[in-house]
Amino acid sequence: MEGRSWRWTDAHFCTLPSQTNVYGHAKILDSDGANKFLIASLVGKIFSVEYQRIFDKLTPFTREIQFTYIPGDDTEINAVDALSHCSHGKRLIIAIAFTKTEDNESKQFLNLYTPSQYGEEFNMENVAEECRLSLELYFVPYQLTHTEMVSNNGRETVFLLSGSDGKIHLFRECNSEHIFIEEDSGVFFPEFIASASCVHWLDIVYIDNYTRRLTAMGHQCGLLIASIVDVQKLEILRTFTVDYDSPITYVHFFTSHNEVSCPKFLKSFIREQRKMYRIGQKEEDERNPQVPEYHLLALSALEPAIVYEHVLQHGFTHSIILPDSNKFDAILCGSVTDIDFDGENEILIGTYGQELIAYKLNHSKTQRSRDEVNLSTDSCESKKIWHYSSDKKTTDPPSNPIFLPPRRVRSQESFPVSLESDNDRSFMDTKKELCASLKELPKNRSDMQAVEEGCLLWQRSFAYPVIGINKLDIMGDGMEDLIVVTLKGVHVLQPDLHEVAKVCLDRLQMLTDENPDKKEKDSCK
Repeated sequence: MEGRSWRWTDAHFCTLPSQTNVYGHAKILDSDGANKFLIASLVGKIFSVEYQRIFDKLTPFTREIQFTYIPGDDTEINAVDALSHCSHGKRLIIAIAFTKTEDNESKQFLNLYTPSQYGEEFNMENVAEECRLSLELYFVPYQLTHTEMVSNNGRETVFLLSGSDGKIHLFRECNSEHIFIEEDSGVFFPEFIASASCVHWLDIVYIDNYTRRLTAMGHQCGLLIASIVDVQKLEILRTFTVDYDSPITYVHFFTSHNEVSCPKFLKSFIREQRKMYRIGQKEEDERNPQVPEYHLLALSALEPAIVYEHVLQHGFTHSIILPDSNKFDAILCGSVTDIDFDGENEILIGTYGQELIAYKLNHSKTQRSRDEVNLSTDSCESKKIWHYSSDKKTTDPPSNPIFLPPRRVRSQESFPVSLESDNDRSFMDTKKELCASLKELPKNRSDMQAVEEGCLLWQRSFAYPVIGINKLDIMGDGMEDLIVVTLKGVHVLQPDLHEVAKVCLDRLQMLTDENPDKKEKDSCK
C-alpha cells in the first residue's frame, strides 16, 4: 500500500448531555446490516446512534432510548453491553449496570433487557420495555462484557461483570424463558478464582476449535495476568504475569493479519481457481502444524503501551514498546484494526490528553526479549515498568523472578502533560484535514530504532479526552468505520472513499487474473 496517504474524516458527531465513561458504550450487531451504537451518559440517559435511509439518502440518526426501571434523577450509568445472538437464537439482549442514590445512600443494580415477542428482536423501544432481570449488586460494577462459555450444554453466551470486590460475576441464561441467574464464575472459568484486585479490563479468546482459551486480566493494582486454559478439563495450563506501576486500562488479544470472511458469491470462484493450491497447502499444514500467533496489547494509565508478541509461544518475554504513547496524559482505551487496508492490523490508542494515536508494527524484524528492550526514549529514561515476570504452571512456583527494590508508586492524580496550553492543541473541525499523512517506514534498521518498537502511523486531536475506540460498519456499506467516544460525544470517522475504491479495483483485478496466486506473490514483493 505504499504511495497512498490514508485519511479518516468525520462523517457524524453526536453530542451528549453529560460525560460518559470507558464502559458506557456498546455495539449492536444486526445481520441485516442495521448496526447501531449505544452510548450512555452519567445522568442516566442512553442514546442510540445509527444510520437510516431517508428518501434514498443515508442520514445519521440519534435518539434517546427510555429503559424501564432506570430513573433519570440521581442515577449514574456504570457500564453497558449488548448481545445480538444467544443460545436460544437471534435476539438482542442489553445489559445495563447503574448506581442509584437514595437518601444519601448509593445502591448498585444490574438490569437485563430482551424482547418477548417474535419479530421484535431488534426493536429498541420493545427491548427497553422488557426488563428480564433487575438485580441489586453489593459491589461497584466496572467492565460489563459478554463471552462464549463451553459447558455440558455446549457453547452458550454469558455476561461477565467485574466488581470492586475483586471478583468477576457470571450471569447465565438458564432456559428459553429468557431468565438470567448468577452462577459461580470459578466453576467454568478457573482463571477467575485467584484475583489480586479489581479487574479493570478482561479479554477472552478461544482457540483450537474451542478446546483452549486465552484469558487476559488487567487489574487496578497494575497486575497483568494472561492464562492458557484447557476448556475440556477446566485446567490452567500456563500463566504469565507482569506488574506495572499504574492501573491497567485495556488488554486485547489480536493477530497480525486482518481476517475478513470471503463473500458468498466469490467462494465458488476462488475454490475452483485455487483447488490445487489448497490441496498442497493442506498437506504442508499436516506436516508442519502451526501454532496460532496471538499478540496481547496491554495499556496502563501512566506507562507506555506495550505489545507482547506470540503469547502462546513466548509469554511476556517478547515485547514491543509503542514510542511516545504515554506523552499525552493517561492512556484510557485502545483498539486493533486495519486502518490502511494492507491486510495488517494496526493499533489505536486514546488518551486523556485528547489524542488518538495509530501505530503500525513491523513484524519482519527480529524482536528482542523484554530484558533487552532499550528504554532510552524520553518517556522511559532511567526506569523499568515492571516488577516481576513469570512463566509457570499452576502447580509450580514462579521461575526466574526479578526482585527489585521497593519504590513509591506515582500518584494517579499527577498525570504528566506534554502540552503547555490549550493554544497548542488543534480542536476538531470537520472542514479541515485533521488526519496526518502516512509516514514512510524506514528501509534500514539504522534509520530508525523505533521500527522494532512500532512506528507512528498518524495522530489527531479531539476537543475532549478519548475514552473509547470501536470499529463498526454503522453505515451498512460493508466497510468498517471508526467510532471514537470522547467525554462529551461520539465521532463517526470513515476512510477516504477514493482510496478505498482504488483498493477494491486492485483486488478485483487480482481475482480476475488468470493466475491469481502469481499475481498476489508479485504484489507482495
